[in-house]
Amino acid sequence: MTLTLLLTGALSTYGQVTSLKWMLGEWVMQTDTGTTLEKWWMENDSTLSGHATNSVGGKVVFEEELQIISRNGSITYLAKLPGKTAHFTLTSSENEMAKFADMMNDFPQIIAYSRSGNKMEVVLTGLKNGEFMRSVLHFSKK
Repeated sequence: MTLTLLLTGALSTYGQVTSLKWMLGEWVMQTDTGTTLEKWWMENDSTLSGHATNSVGGKVVFEEELQIISRNGSITYLAKLPGKTAHFTLTSSENEMAKFADMMNDFPQIIAYSRSGNKMEVVLTGLKNGEFMRSVLHFSKK
């Protein structure tokens, strides 16, 4: 009961995608193995659209289309891969932090975004093949 009330309060306060405008822009992460780029833009006042790629040696090895949609008082994060779309529901949001969950997804089950100035961290967590996994992406504003 407490959880339901907490989630309802979070969703009514953050039922609009415009509360996530802090995610907008181009974000890049350079590592020894390649480059990850995540770009977000505002489609309209109920939809943020995004595109993410991982490149190794200048060749794209992973790509997904992203959307965050506000509908009927709730916010859904869609991660679209070839042949599959994962639906994550906003579970909490405050200041420049947002957490989305899809407990039926293979991995991750939770995606948490947080921003501090020109840095954005994305934490992917959940079970993969029965083991807890956690991956942290450190982006800088491009």
